Amino acid sequence: MRKKGIVVLLVLLCTVAVFASGQKDVDSKEAGSEPVKLLIHNSDASMEKSLAFIMDHIDEECPGVEIELEMVTGSAEDYETKVRTLIAGGNAPDVWWDHGGTWATPILKAEAALALDPYLDDSDFWDNVVPSAKLPHTDGHIYAIPFENMFYEVMFYNTEIFEELGLEVPVTADELVEVVKTVKDAGLTPIAVAGKDGWPAAMMMEGFAYTIDGEVTKNIVESGKKFADSSYVEAAHFMKELIDMGAFSPNVSLTDYGTALNLFESGKAAMMANGSWTLGGTFKNMSGACDYFYYPALHEADAADLGKAVAGGAKKNSGIFVSSETKDPETAVQVAIAVGKLQSRYYYEINGDLAVPFIPEKFQWESTVEIPAPIQRLGNDMANFEHVYGLVQDVMPTAAGTTAVIQGASGFMTGNMTVDELISSLDRALEQ
Repeated sequence: MRKKGIVVLLVLLCTVAVFASGQKDVDSKEAGSEPVKLLIHNSDASMEKSLAFIMDHIDEECPGVEIELEMVTGSAEDYETKVRTLIAGGNAPDVWWDHGGTWATPILKAEAALALDPYLDDSDFWDNVVPSAKLPHTDGHIYAIPFENMFYEVMFYNTEIFEELGLEVPVTADELVEVVKTVKDAGLTPIAVAGKDGWPAAMMMEGFAYTIDGEVTKNIVESGKKFADSSYVEAAHFMKELIDMGAFSPNVSLTDYGTALNLFESGKAAMMANGSWTLGGTFKNMSGACDYFYYPALHEADAADLGKAVAGGAKKNSGIFVSSETKDPETAVQVAIAVGKLQSRYYYEINGDLAVPFIPEKFQWESTVEIPAPIQRLGNDMANFEHVYGLVQDVMPTAAGTTAVIQGASGFMTGNMTVDELISSLDRALEQ
């Protein structure tokens, strides 16, 4: 799931700094005399373009910033190793982008990251980002400025197929079963999901579990609750029902993400269990015949609350970090906020992406492209989510636990694993 890319080392000499969210000027004499070192991983061509945008506009957020740019090739793993090596050797960058999840665990344990909430709480920062961008660490502190877009577990559906078959978007599990039957009778795959990769299947199960308890994953990860004592059990039973009735492609346990996406985008599957990150691209690839809905409620009484509790949002401890050893923490925090803000501005103005952590209306940003209706709706929905927590595969306490969740979900999709066996494997992942 990690892509090879380029590591970008940006050395920023801040003679004058401006607080990105509040636009508060800082006298140049008060700014640190040493450069602020910023380390960012460039994961793909899109990231390269956004970094160029950030560097073109950084002076608007930090007037007088002087930039020295160094680019280093390497994978995401190489990048993370570089960050940790620099920290361990006493040469930590002042500011860096961390992929989050279990990647950040050793850094936080070593107290190498600065707690940012004392700086953010004294500003208007939280007024300028969506509520689900705020995801404190287990100690209650914030360690990262949101940098990546906000994504959520949803179900995609082919609007043309639904119209041709006279189908309505299902809001309950029973309705979804009827949709699956109708699609199967039409000779199509009802639901595309990447069973081989595991994590999309884990997300799907989590999506159903959320319809009963919007804080289920949070309680498991942070409060010591077991999967066996949660709504995941009922969700797994429904997933097993879907498997047994042939709701997925015949070789679903061998289907990877790219194959599942192609099944859906080519019109061979009516629905797809996915994350909202591909909504814009899939809408374009399908010439507008794509939309999304939230996971149907396992209990009919909960159908009215669909869309209030959604897994996703900020990835745990992911974003722009500041070193606890930086000699000028105020300036470093200002730079971190500026970089995060400009990343959101790029995705909104250039890509027409509303799933950004910073709220475009707060800064009068204007998109240069037409924003499709489904993306407009998701952008509006984001402000109304009541319970948001990171995707289950991203918030497990350890890398071993993450791997166990992915492998367990993948094995379950073969149809040869019972619900009890799956849930037991997930609880073992917690112990790991």
